[in-house]
Amino acid sequence: MIFTGFYRRRRLPVLLLALIFILVGEPADAGPEKDPLQAGASLGLSGKYATMAHDQKRALRLWEAEINATGGLLGREVRLTIHDDHSDPQRAQDIYQRMFAEDGVELFFAPFSSEITGKVLPLFEQHRFPLLASGAVADELWQQEAQYIFGIFTTADKIPANFMEMLFVHGVDGLALLHSADPFSRAAAEGVRKRAGWLGLELQLDAKFSDPENDFTALLTEARDLGSEVVIMAGHLEESIALRRAMLAMEWTPRVYYSPQGPANPSFIERLGPGAEGVFGTEQWQHLGGIETPETEAFLAAYRQKFAREASYFSVAAYSAAQIMTKAIRRAGTLEGEKLRIVLTELDATCLTGRFRVDAWGRQIRNFSLVTQWQDGRQEVVWPRNLMTAEPRL
Repeated sequence: MIFTGFYRRRRLPVLLLALIFILVGEPADAGPEKDPLQAGASLGLSGKYATMAHDQKRALRLWEAEINATGGLLGREVRLTIHDDHSDPQRAQDIYQRMFAEDGVELFFAPFSSEITGKVLPLFEQHRFPLLASGAVADELWQQEAQYIFGIFTTADKIPANFMEMLFVHGVDGLALLHSADPFSRAAAEGVRKRAGWLGLELQLDAKFSDPENDFTALLTEARDLGSEVVIMAGHLEESIALRRAMLAMEWTPRVYYSPQGPANPSFIERLGPGAEGVFGTEQWQHLGGIETPETEAFLAAYRQKFAREASYFSVAAYSAAQIMTKAIRRAGTLEGEKLRIVLTELDATCLTGRFRVDAWGRQIRNFSLVTQWQDGRQEVVWPRNLMTAEPRL
């Protein structure tokens, strides 16, 4: 009897556990894991946009690592595939078509450049999924009555606004405007023309180029002979570097050299060295204007640690797009495109670039540009006045 009683006393907890298992089933953590969330992007990792595209790739990889370290999205691990479109619009379109139709991708990030974004935008409209334009600002993207494109930055025609105001306030006049034929360059050039007219600044030269190697010396010679104080390159990184090198080769430097894209990238000074000194550019990252937050400092430190380099303006753009998309997905509780579109239309939030708020057509209306200048090897904010870190050197 003693043995039997002992056996029953030891057996009771086992029976209770068996009963609990029958009633409630397996513990939650023993169930099948959710499938990974497949995300995709196409970037020009080779070709003319390679420098900026690699900056964006690194930022997206950092976001992927961080989001998975905190449990993923909607309880699912994120697996991000980034394709190289060779900076070719048609190749990018083919890649996104395959991601939509064949690859099982549920979350999409934008390509780099306005021309490539414009090429793939019809696919996002067709599949009713939001496109957060982290590398495109050409105005024409928001002039097509598209419903699924949302801007991170202000549109290209507004980017030169603060720079033109700075010229006016300091009494600098006589502009030579050089521009290429891509959508961003056309829009930025139009922004210069409009504001030159509004401010009464003289546009002495307005020239489109097609072959930088052969065109730049002739165009700079014409600008010099006209007595132009300001040379504006409405183009991209490679073009802004090539034009600066042409100035140095002919030993003529205008009073002001400005490009809305290019000088803001760290590779500008890495490749030009002392030749970058004094060049003006544009940033839409308020951190440079002295607005520092714990989130910004954490991003800079994490990027530096992971990639052993400083984050660029383009890195910040891609990371900001990922931040905004994360907020939208968590608020919507789904990856369904139409619900995400509605959330993004109504969203008023902050990211690394500053405030995100769009109008009825998805144009960014709360972000603004900063005028920067390379001074003594550092990038300083020289306009607007209330965010200056240094006076402009003219």
